[in-house]
Amino acid sequence: MDSRGTLQGLRNASLTHSSVTQSHDEQPAFAFDEVMGHMEYKVAEKIWQIGPVLLFLFGTIGNVWTLVIMRQWNLGSRSNNMQVYMIFLAVSDLMVLYSGLLRNWITWTFGRDVRLLSTPVCKGHTFLVYVSIYVSTWLLVIMTLERTCSACMPTRISSLCTRRRAYITIISIVLFHVGLHLHFLRTTVPSVSIVHVPGGTYVCDAGTVEYGYYIHRIWPVMDVFLLSIIPSALVLLGNLIIVWKAKVSLWTAQELNVSTNSRARRKRFSSMTVMLGLISSLFVLTSLPTCVYNLWERTDTAIAMSQTPRGAATIELMWAFVNVVMYCNNTFNFYLYLLSGRKFRKAVSRQLSRRRTESQSNVISGYSFQLHARFNHAQDSRNGHASSKSQGNGLNRKFQLSQHARKQCSVKYKPCDISNQSNAYL
Repeated sequence: MDSRGTLQGLRNASLTHSSVTQSHDEQPAFAFDEVMGHMEYKVAEKIWQIGPVLLFLFGTIGNVWTLVIMRQWNLGSRSNNMQVYMIFLAVSDLMVLYSGLLRNWITWTFGRDVRLLSTPVCKGHTFLVYVSIYVSTWLLVIMTLERTCSACMPTRISSLCTRRRAYITIISIVLFHVGLHLHFLRTTVPSVSIVHVPGGTYVCDAGTVEYGYYIHRIWPVMDVFLLSIIPSALVLLGNLIIVWKAKVSLWTAQELNVSTNSRARRKRFSSMTVMLGLISSLFVLTSLPTCVYNLWERTDTAIAMSQTPRGAATIELMWAFVNVVMYCNNTFNFYLYLLSGRKFRKAVSRQLSRRRTESQSNVISGYSFQLHARFNHAQDSRNGHASSKSQGNGLNRKFQLSQHARKQCSVKYKPCDISNQSNAYL
């Protein structure tokens, strides 16, 4: 199956709610080559081919560094639970990038959709993408709510938010979303499957008309609330409470003259405000466009727009843009920590310094070993020369003694065992 057929099948199923929910009369009345000829489609293709590569690079480096820092960074007993959340958030972000984003990049670059390998892959991949995206989103929500509890109840945070409860919360989130998305895995209907669409292609889509209506009509509404509106509202509300509590604490300290360095307090407050604002803005700006697009794409306006080549090309461009923006949320968390977290920057700096020191130590050790080897070689050479010289002197001495013995034997005219006398010095 060539790339054109694969992409045509993927987008036909999306633009027309798949063949199980639409009649053949509603299919686009134009060839897919007409869509590919428009500039909008070419830009969308370049976005899918170049954007994921950059996101893979920055996302992999950032999330792996987060795992390294979090596993070796001692935050203290009060922050161990937040450390657990950040580790699992990095893992879920990597899963999102290498399941959802990787599939789209392979499809648009090589013209092969991994979901079409088999029906089990179609089901399993769809299930994995949704679960990983939802887990990543709600881990961020839980982290925000825990910071909110810390601001509202600072004296009880140690007993309420423990490492054990963090693990229980994470397991509960994972199990909840596994159950929520089990309908993608069910072997009996409803479930996703590889279905035929007009144009001679196959796509991973709903296997029945009833389930197709659920997937394309009901599920997008649930998705926009569970993945964007509710999490965004909780994150924004929690961050507003945190900022307000920090501001009240600063005012109280100034009125009571408790603070010895109000400038340092304001600096820390400003840093926290920037961090929370960046995290909240990134989450809202990256999650909301995709969910809104999923709702808009099912409207009559979008369907009418998809009936023209230029309109279909424009929809391709919109889809590429909102998807790449969505995956930014799973890519740049590490850089937000680095930008706004003073302790996190120090931990990264210490880690880099330690690795640089270890590297220099290895280089110095290797150079010292080479010098030591050269010195030993020179010593061995000198010792070998001296030994050869002494052996030569010894042989001369043996020869002289042998000649002396011969003279003695010849003078006294008596038999003499010269070999025994010479062998005594060998």
